[in-house]
Parts: sequence; structure tokens; C-alpha cells
Amino acid sequence: SSFSKAKATVTVFHERPKKEYLDDLVVPHLRDDWNEVGTNLDIQGPVLGRVKLEHQNIPEKCASSMFDEWLEHSPGTGGKERTWKTVLTSLRDSGREDIVENVTDHFTWEG
Repeated sequence: SSFSKAKATVTVFHERPKKEYLDDLVVPHLRDDWNEVGTNLDIQGPVLGRVKLEHQNIPEKCASSMFDEWLEHSPGTGGKERTWKTVLTSLRDSGREDIVENVTDHFTWEG
């Protein structure tokens, strides 16, 4: 699937990501890397395991649910700041520079 290239709103790295942007720009492309990205966000293994079971290990559903839990500060999802910077760092640390580029190309960034 091709990445959308439309420039959206101005956004900042220290801003909380909107869920619809995560679902549009990140989730469909994560595939089986969602678990590693979750680990890099400091989401604990039991939380990731529960997400995996609840969504029958369907990567897109797992990734979307994982981001829901993280954005809502659910128990076991760590203390990292809920910002684009954190998401992009966890993607980069998981070897998904392609998704980082997709996200950074999509917005006009400030700050």
C-alpha cells in the first residue's frame, strides 16, 4: 500500500498524537513489529500479551489497541511522554524508519 503524501495540519514533536493519525499513518504499516514498538514504548509484556489474545494476533487490531492503551495511560503502559517524539523514537528503535518518514512527510512540523 502506498503512503499518503498529503500535507496535513501543522503539528509539533512534543504534541500528543491524535489517535486517528496513528491509525492512519502508523498502524496499517506496523505488521508484526507492533509488539517491538510496544516494548520500546515501555508497555509491559503482560499488557502486550493480553492485547495479542484479545485481537487474535491480527497485527492491525493489536497495534491500534496497543496505542489506545498507551494514550490512555492504562496500567502497565509505562511513564514515557505521550508525544509524537516518543512514538517516532520507538519506531526508529524498532527499525521502522519507513514509518517515521511516512509520519514526518505527512505533517508540517514546528518546534
